[in-house]
Amino acid sequence: VELIVLALEVLKRLGLNDIGLRLSHAGLIRALLVKLGLSPGEQTRLFAQILDGDVEAMTRVKLGEPEQRRVLTFLLDLKGKSSGFLKNLKALFPRSLPELGSPLDDFINIVDLLEALGCDCQIDLASGRGFEYYTGVIFQLFMGEENIGGGGRYDALIPLMGGKDIPASGFALYLDRLMSLVKPGTLAKPLAQRILIRVEPEAMKEGFNMASCLREAGYVAELHLGGQEPANLRWTLDVQNKAPLFVLTDQVKRRKFE
Repeated sequence: VELIVLALEVLKRLGLNDIGLRLSHAGLIRALLVKLGLSPGEQTRLFAQILDGDVEAMTRVKLGEPEQRRVLTFLLDLKGKSSGFLKNLKALFPRSLPELGSPLDDFINIVDLLEALGCDCQIDLASGRGFEYYTGVIFQLFMGEENIGGGGRYDALIPLMGGKDIPASGFALYLDRLMSLVKPGTLAKPLAQRILIRVEPEAMKEGFNMASCLREAGYVAELHLGGQEPANLRWTLDVQNKAPLFVLTDQVKRRKFE
């Protein structure tokens, strides 16, 4: 959930609003595929087809109990927008499929928390193209119909690459697609170099007002009210109650601007 919120916050700071959030759960699909009695290779192939949106892939499966195939096909056809949707699904599952309990509870907990944080989402199990190595929740981010990012839980990836068996999760934003959507004027202005404001006691009000104006303009303004000045500082602004009222100094080039 923290990763999803972080990804949405990054996109918001890029000036993108109304981001669509689509969720699936690899663990839930894998738990059903195991019950079909498929070989590991067949499970992997069918899992990839499902994540690619090929819902009809289940109709081509001949192994497993008809009830199990029916449940999986039923799941892949459904779409919802709340944890209540998932809780209703749980009530429909037959007792012969207890393996679905843990991944479904995980999915419900995640959607519950997202709802508590005010994050709207669409639940669509048959959505996750390119996420075949994922083991838990899968999330994708959309701007209209454009897929601009995604991520989730992939506990099996690090062992697959020769590493330790540890939990792992992450996300990626697709910069090539974002470049056409982000407008330069909407980006947050980069912070300028720090400006030290040296204020005479008689001009304290003017000094505070100047610091406020500079900060609103995107600068880092620091009031210096005595003591040792910070090192490696380029810009200083002297505020006084006599002409000139303001003196800006470039400490590197030793130039003053009144």
